[in-house]
Amino acid sequence: GNAIVLPGDLSQEERIPPMFDRLESALGPVDILVNNAAVCPSGPITAYSGDDWEATFRVRRETLREALFLW
Repeated sequence: GNAIVLPGDLSQEERIPPMFDRLESALGPVDILVNNAAVCPSGPITAYSGDDWEATFRVRRETLREALFLW
């Protein structure tokens, strides 16, 4: 099979459709989407604030939702 890596900031909604355009231009229709978006605060996990945890989970949750709705 074939794959393509498209690094980008998926927290910026307007960047998602052009990424899919580039992907489909290179490989054709998307059959499988792997969401590897992440935010990783620095420092030990025991030092994460509530905002750090929220940012970590928000990026994973929201980027998948946005990619699916905008696709």
